[in-house]
Parts: sequence; structure tokens; C-alpha cells
Amino acid sequence: MNVFRHVLMGCLAVAVLVSLSAAAVPEEAQGRLKAVFPDKREVVVADSAGKEMTFQLAQDGKVLINNAESKLGDLEPGDTVVVVHEGQQALASQIRCKRD
Repeated sequence: MNVFRHVLMGCLAVAVLVSLSAAAVPEEAQGRLKAVFPDKREVVVADSAGKEMTFQLAQDGKVLINNAESKLGDLEPGDTVVVVHEGQQALASQIRCKRD
């Protein structure tokens, strides 16, 4: 009985670790920039279906325009962007923009 308890506790510990690590996997949202609010550190992005998503740039978040570090205020409505964020959270760690 004691061995069973140790095996069960080990399995539970592994399950908790796996679930915690899966929650921190970054995701990407792509679309056109609808609005930029530098004072709030927010952007509104519309995906290809027209669904709008609002993201807040993390304090240590980065904005890259053509791979050059930029400021949030340098982004313009209409820009095509990729927003890197954590799961269902609206906190962005990176916003990438490609311009011609």
C-alpha cells in the first residue's frame, strides 16, 4: 500500500509539472493593426476573419519593425503584425511588423 501511495504521488507531481509548463507556451496572433494606444501600451488587431483582439504590451515587451527594435508609437493602423502572447492572456511579449 505504501508503494502505491508513492507511485501515485509521483504521477500527480509529474501531471502538475506538465500542466504548468503547457500553460506557458507562447502563441502568435496575426492580423492587421486597427488601433495603437501607446499611453496604455495597447494595440487592437483584426485577424483575417475580422475578429478584433486587444493586447497589452508587457513592460519588458519588444516592438520590432523590419527586425529593428522600435517603439509602440511607431506602429500604424493598417500594419500587418504578429503578436506573441501567452495562451489566452492578452499580454504581449513581442509585436513584429514587416513593412515594404
